[in-house]
Amino acid sequence: MNQILVRGSRIFDPASGLNEVGDILIEGGRIAALGTVNAGPEATIIPAQGLLALPGFNDIHAHAWPGLIPLCVDPEAAGVHAGATMVCDAGSAGWANLDEAAELFARRGAAGKFSAFVHLAPEGEKYLPEQGYERWDAKAAKAAIGRHSDLVVGIKVRAVEAALLCKDRDVVATAADFAHSLGLPLMVHVGDKGCVTLSVDAMYAETTRILGFLQRGDILTHAYTPFAGGLFRDGNPVPGLEAAISRGVLLDAAPGRGQFSFPIARRAIAQGFKPQLAGTDTVALPDPQPHFYCVATVISKFLALGLSLAEVAALATGNAARAVGKSDSAGALALGRDADISLVRLERGLFIFTDGGPGNLRMGTELLRPVATIAGGKRYDISEVIAGHRVDPVAAFRQMRERKKAATKR
Repeated sequence: MNQILVRGSRIFDPASGLNEVGDILIEGGRIAALGTVNAGPEATIIPAQGLLALPGFNDIHAHAWPGLIPLCVDPEAAGVHAGATMVCDAGSAGWANLDEAAELFARRGAAGKFSAFVHLAPEGEKYLPEQGYERWDAKAAKAAIGRHSDLVVGIKVRAVEAALLCKDRDVVATAADFAHSLGLPLMVHVGDKGCVTLSVDAMYAETTRILGFLQRGDILTHAYTPFAGGLFRDGNPVPGLEAAISRGVLLDAAPGRGQFSFPIARRAIAQGFKPQLAGTDTVALPDPQPHFYCVATVISKFLALGLSLAEVAALATGNAARAVGKSDSAGALALGRDADISLVRLERGLFIFTDGGPGNLRMGTELLRPVATIAGGKRYDISEVIAGHRVDPVAAFRQMRERKKAATKR
């Protein structure tokens, strides 16, 4: 049997408490031994001295359904070439185009693991804001999800103005009832930067109402958004948030390129509202976005906000695996498990992080930089864009200015 030996890394697994320098032996795509290991003479050696070997990162909020809609990136670009071994698509597909999406995936495939939250809107996020809620068909949706239960891990809905104003049904309540009837978590996008009909007060009132629908394991994504209808207003949690969290509702940072505010996150964390998950909200854009669309960079921002290494690592490993019902096969380094490993360098120095908003910067002294990904026992290189990224806001601000100028010209 072919052997691979990851030699000399710091094996770091918050789920099991592993934190020791040692080797990882991989046989047949699975972890065969941890610690001091004697491999055969033909083993392939991956030198990993000075690196952290973590359970493979799971980007729980990406848009990476292969070939489905222009919003989606290549799944390997969001996954193995960005330091993650699992990618969860967050609602790009809906129940009515799920068969098409699954066929595209079967044809295309993807390195690493892939799963999806299915949108309550029939065609998912093919149209934004979403359309077609009047065509909701619970029986058809349940049948479609049943046909693709190997891919589907949850239901997605965006609590934006278009959904909240729907006259045919209470969209978020419908999504919650449907998800819970299937025993699946509901992921709810909060915050709407484009609302024009509902007042800011009405948007926050809607968020409080929506919180009452959520149960243990449901996910509030874009937890630290600065937009109306978010979870925090004037630095304080909206009514009902504390009760929801006490029921086991999870906070997903999912900062994307503008759905996150350092000032809001700092005050929220100071009040005890820490994230449990750290998706990226990766989408396809003309220019690369390594400051926003890399799990390692996202969790590094929470190092800068005062969370410990163990806490931020858990966001993208054990916590993420549990959130999508995969804790028996992902999220931990254990004998017999698939060899899904994120090799990361913990760099120390001075780093300037941006949340995408003008002037919202945070200084940090640690950065997690992905070096390589091992998925199912196979090694993948990190893309040049991510591997060579400098954590410096200058380039990001320059790109934003250029985009604004281009938009003005149009």
